[in-house]
Amino acid sequence: MQQTDDLARFGKVVAARRARLALTRFEVRDAGGPSDTTLGNIENDTLGRAPSPAVLRKLDQGLRWSKGSAADVLAGGDPVPLESLSNRNSGSSVPGTEPDAIVLPLDEVNNLLGLHRQLNAVHESCRGADPPLDNFDQVIAGFNAFVSRVAGRYATAVLERSGGPGKTLPPMAEMAFGPLLDKPTVDYDPVEHEEQLYRRWLAGRRDEIDDEMDARFRDRWAERERSS
Repeated sequence: MQQTDDLARFGKVVAARRARLALTRFEVRDAGGPSDTTLGNIENDTLGRAPSPAVLRKLDQGLRWSKGSAADVLAGGDPVPLESLSNRNSGSSVPGTEPDAIVLPLDEVNNLLGLHRQLNAVHESCRGADPPLDNFDQVIAGFNAFVSRVAGRYATAVLERSGGPGKTLPPMAEMAFGPLLDKPTVDYDPVEHEEQLYRRWLAGRRDEIDDEMDARFRDRWAERERSS
């Protein structure tokens, strides 16, 4: 059985790494880490047991540690951040050190959205083509879903800064993100469904938000405020 002191130390190391990366628990989850609830229990030493091997692997992914680092920390050792491997091997390719996130400039987001509109226009003009365009509808649906996620992440970042409890969303933000906020929520992806509701909550649209979800969103927004 894992010693209580070991689990407490493990939680502190995990929390310190997340703070160093300036990530919320939700962002660690989105980067491949464990759920925000599990991560909170680990950091607060309330998990009640040693994390499973699957959770340890997810911590390596979400916290940008080299493979096996979380297990090493649990055993009393120290983690190896991926950036330290990159520094040691500058100029060479190190397996597993590719970044799991990049900054996408606004110009590139706008370019992507422009291509998205053009592709959909071409798709519309090709309806009923003879011979039919195999899999084109499927490709378009996949691309539309991807663009929606990218636009959604950008909207979330902006709305977290301009919206939230006690704030009135600026008219320009309402105009810019109104169509995205008006889109029906998806049922096939629980994570994306919650992201859509979170954006609506940030914009003051809380018709579909129950008390439990409101409390969860408040915690998420407050954590982002503290880390910004």
